[in-house]
Amino acid sequence: MIGGVHQVWIRAVREWSSMKTINLVLSGGAAKGLAHIGVISVLEERYRIKSIIGTSMGAVVGGLYAYGYNTKEIREIAGNLNSVESLKFFRLDIIRKGLVRSDNILEYLKEITRGARIENLKIPFAAIAYDMKHRSSVTFEKGGLAEAMLASSSVPLFFEPFSHNGYIFYDGGLEYPLPIEFHDIYGRADLTVAVSCTPQLPGKPRKYKPLSEKAESDKEAIELAMDALDINQTFLTMRSLERVKPDIYIPDHDEDLSVWDFDRVDDFIALGRKSAEEALDAFDKDKDILGRFLKRSQDVLEDIAKIFS
Repeated sequence: MIGGVHQVWIRAVREWSSMKTINLVLSGGAAKGLAHIGVISVLEERYRIKSIIGTSMGAVVGGLYAYGYNTKEIREIAGNLNSVESLKFFRLDIIRKGLVRSDNILEYLKEITRGARIENLKIPFAAIAYDMKHRSSVTFEKGGLAEAMLASSSVPLFFEPFSHNGYIFYDGGLEYPLPIEFHDIYGRADLTVAVSCTPQLPGKPRKYKPLSEKAESDKEAIELAMDALDINQTFLTMRSLERVKPDIYIPDHDEDLSVWDFDRVDDFIALGRKSAEEALDAFDKDKDILGRFLKRSQDVLEDIAKIFS
């Protein structure tokens, strides 16, 4: 019996070690980044994840996975974001600082990661944040995991800025919503996989002319600010993908799911699984998903250039 179990274990190790390795790059996207949980659950069935590079929610999901949580456990943690218990993270003086208190968030992240340090994680991991004091992006390749995840995901206005060791951190998506430029920070893998939650490409620019219909929004100011940031991050993602092209590109955006839908964790996970399976099947059949995205982005940029020419 023991010998049989030993043989099964050896076979499993051999199969795992023979898998192709990937450097995994995860975008930000607030609640939309919960789709990364579903993506990872598919990737781990086919590849060995060599490293994870993440921005914002990509840094949170990726950091928890690199720490050692499995995707089911991360789903459970994500479900708690919509619980009554999460109200302790919020504050009333939103105009002065931000809606979410960074000290309470940091305490919670330290609790669930047991004060882990990045250099000791099971999978090499890096988070991208933006330092407002020195006006530059920062890569967390060592230090506290909780601090790195908070720094990378401190969305302006929604979160108060995270002051830490001489830096003033805001969300890494301010410059690198999809940090593909850092994919090989821990060395090359067999493949690079980039996962993006940014919206579809915007429509072609138009010249102004008065329209007959009314244009009003019923959204709150903070919702509008997040929507604007989301659109801006699409252009930044286009820029990054023009610079560095991953082997596999997984777009996991759905117009019916928003950055605020933290109560729809399972819908995001299902979207992530579906998007990953489609992208991997397309890769196996040599279909160029990224090429189509970049072609559309180039068309948009050319249209913009015509307006100003």
